[in-house]
Amino acid sequence: MATTQPPAGPAGPGARPPRPPPPGQRVQITPEIAQQMAAKMRQQQQQQQMSAPPPPPISPAEVDFVEQPVRAKGSRVHVDSSAASNPPNASGKASDAPVASEKLQSVCNDINYLINKLEQHPEYAVPPPPTIMKPHRSQQFTKSKEDGNAKFKEGKLDDAIQLFSAAVDLAADRPPWESHVLAREELSLALSNRSLCFHNKGDFEKSLSDANAVVEIKKAWSKGHFRKGKALIALDKLQEARDAILLGLDFEPSNDDLKNALTEIDTKIISNHHAKQQHNKL
Repeated sequence: MATTQPPAGPAGPGARPPRPPPPGQRVQITPEIAQQMAAKMRQQQQQQQMSAPPPPPISPAEVDFVEQPVRAKGSRVHVDSSAASNPPNASGKASDAPVASEKLQSVCNDINYLINKLEQHPEYAVPPPPTIMKPHRSQQFTKSKEDGNAKFKEGKLDDAIQLFSAAVDLAADRPPWESHVLAREELSLALSNRSLCFHNKGDFEKSLSDANAVVEIKKAWSKGHFRKGKALIALDKLQEARDAILLGLDFEPSNDDLKNALTEIDTKIISNHHAKQQHNKL
């Protein structure tokens, strides 16, 4: 017959430690056990701190080394020998100045060596600016572009042109050390949208100017060649328009907009040729 064990009372100074749990049995960490674990960890930390050796004392020469006067002569630095001949230490007594001066002069020599190297390579004299881009510029560009798209859909071309012009300025004013890829993407997109606005407004010369800029900035982008071709068609410069569209097709042979524009140009060229023949017969 199994006997019932009485509940364990509070552990006193002479009480036996509790038996360890059998292997594989999980131990529930009660608040009491947690306190014991924390106390043991604090005790171990205190023992480690007590066993750690103290840092070595600072020698008087090292203290004087910090206090040694340094002078600049042109772009070089050197120890002021007149002031460092026998400087007092922290206690007001004379110190071992020659040792400290030699240490400081060694540091000055290292600095002067770096200065010489920089002067020999002026392109490295000034470190390049950071490559971190400021996010607010991209946010302002996106807002101007999206607002311009909204005004364009509403038919407010003048407002759209103004907003796209603001986006162009933001993209063009990026510092030269920022990503040129991002600046090129933003600038070509804003100019392409403004070119379309000028085209729909009937200002084909300005539309062509923006389209030419897009082609120069991002030559492999079909949209720039398409905008240029449409502006040249409107200006009745069909052969130049055809050349522009064909150049775009070299980059994107399957682009439907470019192929449709080429068909439109060829149709106009044939129509103009027939009209000229009819006129000559009269």
